[in-house]
Amino acid sequence: DDTAVAGITNGGGIRAAIQPGDVTMKDINTVLPFGNTVAVIYVTGAELLEALEASCYMAPNQLGGFPQVSGIDYTIDKNYHIVGESKPHKGAFFYRFKNGSGGAYCAVMGGDMRIVEVTTGINNGRRLLVLKDSFGNMVPGFLFFSFEEVDVIDFRYFNKDLRQYIDDHQITDLLFINNIFNVATPSAVRAYLRLLQ
Repeated sequence: DDTAVAGITNGGGIRAAIQPGDVTMKDINTVLPFGNTVAVIYVTGAELLEALEASCYMAPNQLGGFPQVSGIDYTIDKNYHIVGESKPHKGAFFYRFKNGSGGAYCAVMGGDMRIVEVTTGINNGRRLLVLKDSFGNMVPGFLFFSFEEVDVIDFRYFNKDLRQYIDDHQITDLLFINNIFNVATPSAVRAYLRLLQ
């Protein structure tokens, strides 16, 4: 239905509020400092619902991916029981974008994925788990020749039992890669403590 139009952006991309009154270009650059691009896509209702659920699952905790919307309303149930996880699929680890493209942020793993599992051609019995935020997206590709499996988890979006995941995947090594300004925040510390308990 081409008449059903909605706008969605991730809350983490909005960096300030605009006060009532005149709006300057400086105000806009302060609110939206990243070189994001606008894209028009056509999705089914089920795909839209899955995107909203995948973006809201950490509520009421803060999450940069929480969707800011226009043209639609949605409700999160009182127990915050939101589950949105796509079925496993195979895909490229590296994506190619034109120079200057705002999509280049997604050049590795397609962006900030909750879980990425990479099986390499190395047979040394070592399996690495990388716990990271966006800052750590570029590093795993450099480790493929040292481990037979590299699992990458964005700690901000992971809501499973980490110990069980480590046991199930026979993880032998653990690596934390985070932006120093993010990992030192109370919310990041709480998230890591929750995962590691």
